[in-house]
Amino acid sequence: MNEQYRTYYKVISILIDLFLINLAGYIAYVMTYQSVSFANLQHINLLNVLLVNFVWFNVTQLTRLYSDIFVKDAIPTIKQALGSLLLFAAIMSILIYTIKDLNQSYQLLSFTFVVFSGLFLVGKIVFLLFRRSRRESLINYKKVVIVGAGPLGLALKKHMECDTHLGYKVVGFFDDQIEEDDEGFNILGKVSDCIDYVKGSSIREIFCALPDSSLD
Repeated sequence: MNEQYRTYYKVISILIDLFLINLAGYIAYVMTYQSVSFANLQHINLLNVLLVNFVWFNVTQLTRLYSDIFVKDAIPTIKQALGSLLLFAAIMSILIYTIKDLNQSYQLLSFTFVVFSGLFLVGKIVFLLFRRSRRESLINYKKVVIVGAGPLGLALKKHMECDTHLGYKVVGFFDDQIEEDDEGFNILGKVSDCIDYVKGSSIREIFCALPDSSLD
């Protein structure tokens, strides 16, 4: 996935969460004033609505909630979501305590936070379920090669394959000792061939996993 599409999905995620926080505000309004219309607009200060949206947006920028959304594993994603909610609650509590107009809307804002937390976390779970079957095609993997197909090189490859959030895809190895396709290795050539191969391909990074003795 190129940079254009990553930006597109990031913007969509931001807009969805802003929609959810305003939907939560409407539900909280109905719960507080027992009305589905905005007839009691004296209870609503549009500046407060904008402030809530502004605080949430900046909280997510601080927690980097929308960065690498297809690369991060499920548990870090949920932890980041919970951290964003806690930071949002802390900042809003301070604002409610210090701004008189917000203090008068305490019940409405409290209901908004509770409803939004539920909608937001359910939305994150739905996103993770959607992502699970499509993740391979959504991640913008960096193609890399490893110099050295010994135990260290194999451990490095396994680490990259297990921790997909790193965003690396190992294309193959360069090694002088192991022959091509020996023991299932994807040997691309000798160590001396590495630079020429990389120059003529889309490889982004080179990792050296040669033992110290090979570097002498």
